[in-house]
Amino acid sequence: MIEPTMELGGPTGPKHRPGTLQNVVFAVRGQAAELAFRDAVQG
Repeated sequence: MIEPTMELGGPTGPKHRPGTLQNVVFAVRGQAAELAFRDAVQG
């Protein structure tokens, strides 16, 4: 199973756009969405 957070916040993200706030926001949103999704699935 491919985790989208690895693409957004992983090594590939920051290299293309170093230091961009948008990149950080996407990474944080991705992690938050994934945690919420896992919590909803488990609960």
